Amino acid sequence: MDSYLRKELEPRLRTVLHNCYIIDEVLKDFDEQARDSFKESFCGKDAPNEVTIGYDFPKFKTNHGAHYLIQLDEGSETKNSIGNVQGSYTEANDDTKRELTTAKKVDDRLVFTLSKPIHEVLYVEDIAFSSSDEVLIDDNTFSFNYEGNEEYEGYNAIITYVEKTNNTKGIVKGFTAEERCIIVGLSYNVDVARCLDAILKMLLISMRDSIEEQQSLQLQNLSFGTMAPIIDDGESPIFGRPTTIKYTVSHDLDYTITQDINKLTFKERKDKNGKEKNNT
Repeated sequence: MDSYLRKELEPRLRTVLHNCYIIDEVLKDFDEQARDSFKESFCGKDAPNEVTIGYDFPKFKTNHGAHYLIQLDEGSETKNSIGNVQGSYTEANDDTKRELTTAKKVDDRLVFTLSKPIHEVLYVEDIAFSSSDEVLIDDNTFSFNYEGNEEYEGYNAIITYVEKTNNTKGIVKGFTAEERCIIVGLSYNVDVARCLDAILKMLLISMRDSIEEQQSLQLQNLSFGTMAPIIDDGESPIFGRPTTIKYTVSHDLDYTITQDINKLTFKERKDKNGKEKNNT
């Protein structure tokens, strides 16, 4: 997520800072002095100061420094599986896929339609099924009873599934986790930090409106902290307001890869132990 954010934010930030009319719109509710001061320092292709983006805390050389800090925060597993088995496929599978699709009512069932034939559905975002739902897979559709699930009609969900193909057998292993990533605009100047916060919100809106984000839905939930000193050494505090992105993601790996790792590790350990015995 952190590399995705940096890759998407950097070009958008350049576009915004090179076009002052966009800054005027984003900061239209700010007092004129704060807005004009920010524009004089950071706007235009020949701006005297730069807004940087990175994973490390900045080392500002002047009081005009401005930096977006991106950091991975806490995460936790949300869907436990015995032995971390996400799903198995005794027929063939080509790949584990993730797609955004909408639940539509067909007769007495709700149906998700995917682009590829389904062998196994590994995970449906934010929906837990029971035996009473009578889940069925037919070609590229995944359906369940409408009764008792009326609220999911028209629901958009990311479905992680194994495509049915003619490839080799295998097992998908992994876990589902709720992760967090934090972005905060930092500056010695609290007005600059306020401007960075407003610009970040606009950048995230533009990201959510992109085709890539509408397919992957990585910016699932946003929350905002307090504008306050983030770094305070007792002399010149650095201000910022953290934005936390919370998202659910499935981490999975083909079973053959996990077995290769274990076998090679065991072999290396065995060879090492054998050499140690021979040397004694």
